[in-house]
Amino acid sequence: NVMIVRECEQLPVEFVVHTGDILADRILEPEVVDQSLAVMAGLQAPYFFIPGNHDITQAEAERALQVYRERFGPLVRVEEFGGVVAIFLYVEPAARSWPEIPGYDPLAELEKALKQAGDRPVLLFQHTPPVGGFFRNKVHPGWPEESRRRWEELVLGHAVKGVFTGHFHKDELHWVGDVPIFVAPPVAGSWGRQSTFRLYEYRDGKVSYRTGYVH
Repeated sequence: NVMIVRECEQLPVEFVVHTGDILADRILEPEVVDQSLAVMAGLQAPYFFIPGNHDITQAEAERALQVYRERFGPLVRVEEFGGVVAIFLYVEPAARSWPEIPGYDPLAELEKALKQAGDRPVLLFQHTPPVGGFFRNKVHPGWPEESRRRWEELVLGHAVKGVFTGHFHKDELHWVGDVPIFVAPPVAGSWGRQSTFRLYEYRDGKVSYRTGYVH
């Protein structure tokens, strides 16, 4: 969203993250990819992408994965900002058991990244939260039990200070132990919802946030 990029340009941020569903099932359309990258290129701060379930789909996983890696970058990145480690992780094969990507195990990648972080505080960014989704007045199943249990063990066994997700198209807060899981509302103004962005702040071991709205 061009307007959100313009808003972020005026903020003193360390970095910007797009937590997935960047292309809304249109990753195989080169003009859409070009347009999306051109919008994000307007940012002055470093920016990172995480693919969502509507970027690398089950039906077109191989082709979509190739485009993503060539145009957007790796499926996992680890960066450090002022002594704080940020992990940007593609988790969908663990979240929904598809697509299977040869040589890529998101939870093994998470374990490797957390070990690399050591005792430094960690902020973990991913697309799908591990909890069940609430819609139509009902909680629907989340991650497969084995994957969720392993994910929780890894998060709780290291200095993770917050988990930052999207996917649900609404604002939610969950917890795993003492670790908050923030679900941000969508950038896209679909379903009649106002376009938003979230400004997180990590200070003294805790995370807080503000929500910005684009008219």
